[in-house]
Parts: sequence; structure tokens; C-alpha cells
Amino acid sequence: MVTEYHIKKENIYANTFKFDDEGNIVGYDRENPLSKEGGKVILLKELKLEGDIYGIGDGYSDFQLKESGMIKKFLLLPRILSANL
Repeated sequence: MVTEYHIKKENIYANTFKFDDEGNIVGYDRENPLSKEGGKVILLKELKLEGDIYGIGDGYSDFQLKESGMIKKFLLLPRILSANL
């Protein structure tokens, strides 16, 4: 999804789903900071980045980064969903 933007794999942070034997999602990694309330803020603190940090997101958990005061600017990127009906 992000390869066209040349983002290195080691710079992508996400949670991990857990699957049953039939391939159904049955859970997620509860130890991952991103599974917790304010998880993106927790992760950003752990990364200890220097300099100006900018955020792009489509929801409240992304905006929490701006609220935390840890990022300089926040760009709301709303998703446009479509369905083939």
C-alpha cells in the first residue's frame, strides 16, 4: 500500500492480527502500543524522534498526536469509501 511512496518497511508501524486455522481474524497483539488508547502517542514517545514531526491521518487516534503537542502540523486525510452495489 505504501511502497509507491518509497517508505521503508522498517518505518511502518501497525498491529498484528491473530488468525484461527481457517484464516479468520480472532484477535490482535494486545502488547503492541497501537492496540491501546493513545497508542500512536505512546509509540511516538518510544521512537524519540528529533526535529519537526508532521502527522497525516484520517481519524481521532491520528489527531491525538496533534493534541499531544508532539507534532508540529496535522493534515486530515479523510477516506472516501465506495461500494460496488
